[in-house]
Amino acid sequence: MSKLIATCLLAVGILVGFAGAFAMQDMGEGDQEEQIAPLPTDDSFMNRMVGTWEWKGTSYPPNGEQAPFVATEKIEWVLNGQFLQSSYKMNVGGVMVYEGAGFTRKDPKSGDYKGWWFDALGDVSTGTSTVEGDTITGIGESAKGKDRHTCTFNADGTATALMERQWKGTDKYLKFMECTGKKTAE
Repeated sequence: MSKLIATCLLAVGILVGFAGAFAMQDMGEGDQEEQIAPLPTDDSFMNRMVGTWEWKGTSYPPNGEQAPFVATEKIEWVLNGQFLQSSYKMNVGGVMVYEGAGFTRKDPKSGDYKGWWFDALGDVSTGTSTVEGDTITGIGESAKGKDRHTCTFNADGTATALMERQWKGTDKYLKFMECTGKKTAE
């Protein structure tokens, strides 16, 4: 009985091997090139974002209470230099109140920057941004509503950011967060 099982397994293995060889033979030259990882992204605007940032600012939640905060954000190239990964932690009054992580990539076809943001509250956002000079401006959307943001990198090494949100069920954008950051480490 075990000789029959071993023979069946060997036959299946040979068939799978032939199927794989035929599949690879059917791949056109262009298909094979797509399987090779592209070179790491070389984007001077995105490169200036890499490092650890300390942010100080104010958040404006929909309940109307302003909350001063400090945050730390680590930004690094990942996945063969194809994406910037951001890890963000915000503290209000010494208590961590928000944590999120995101990925950003320049779309090689449109030249726009595409972003995906996930947070510890279970929210997922997607967005598109454009760069003009030292400023990146974008729009995004999540289950909470629509966002628009602007971040400018200043000559003194700081950055200023503003985020506005159009909460679900409303028709105007309200200031959601504004802050200033400084890179503390590369």
